[in-house]
Amino acid sequence: LFRSAILEAKKHCAKRATRALVLLPTKELSKQAAKNFKELTVACSKSIRVVEVSHQSGTETLRPILADCPDIVVGTPSRILAHFQAKTMKVRDSLTMLVVDEADLVFSFGYKQDLESMIGFLPKICQTFLISATLNEDVETIEKLVLHNPVSVHLDEEEAKKERSQLTQYHIRYWGFEQEVFLFFSKVST
Repeated sequence: LFRSAILEAKKHCAKRATRALVLLPTKELSKQAAKNFKELTVACSKSIRVVEVSHQSGTETLRPILADCPDIVVGTPSRILAHFQAKTMKVRDSLTMLVVDEADLVFSFGYKQDLESMIGFLPKICQTFLISATLNEDVETIEKLVLHNPVSVHLDEEEAKKERSQLTQYHIRYWGFEQEVFLFFSKVST
């Protein structure tokens, strides 16, 4: 989803720009997500650049990297907000996707004020994903804060068990681009 949308946007605009922002509640999850994005985009790593910003202590350290407009920026809300406030990162004119992963944990980790403050730095309209294992009041508050005309996908546990038996996943290992590449795809039998 991310890779194809970002590559499509790059075909129509040669200008470098940060197109996706991924927020997670911990530095460890941010690091893991950035690693996963890099693994998924290994075949187009020269075209799609991923930067994780939660590990750095100061915003000035990443200024040159963020000035080069990486396609995907991953971090905690407080670190992303710090970069917005320090003007080391601007996404108002370029962001097309905002992902709040583990949305049910974002407020419980103390990021409510950061997320509210961040809204002024974001475009008024971009595709936003809230990913959460549970739907609680915090998720509903985040939904009201960042979503317009939301669509919810709820997975029923019994239905998921039934569909799991109809799901076939394929993993293909390929050596190309001077690196090992894994392709993953799924097929649902009906």
